[in-house]
Amino acid sequence: MRKILSKTVVLLLAILGLWVASLGQVRPPQALAQFQYIPKGNYGAITYSPSTERTGHSNDCSTQDLAEDQAIRKCGESDCKSLLWFREACGALAVGDNGWGHAWAGSRGEAEILATGYCHDRTNNCKVKCWACTARP
Repeated sequence: MRKILSKTVVLLLAILGLWVASLGQVRPPQALAQFQYIPKGNYGAITYSPSTERTGHSNDCSTQDLAEDQAIRKCGESDCKSLLWFREACGALAVGDNGWGHAWAGSRGEAEILATGYCHDRTNNCKVKCWACTARP
């Protein structure tokens, strides 16, 4: 009986030791990736040249700076300026007689409505000139 009891205690201690050792185990990043969302970027931007009314846009860039640089290059004018950037969303630019409005939102339609509303706060005859959306997780 004593031998059975001591074997049981040894077995339980071994199981307990393995369990305690597993608590401190570090899991590789690949194993963690399946349990958590790791952002990939998905930045976008919209640019505008007031002198020519040319626009540029970008989407699914890895950083905000890259998104703005790419949109400025697409605009192609010396006075192109980045009006807005967004991440995992949509952006829109509305232009009117003497000004513009821009916005970002969860969908293209929402961004266009907001941009047009902001444009109407400043001027008349506003129309959506440019929009872009990024991918979402």
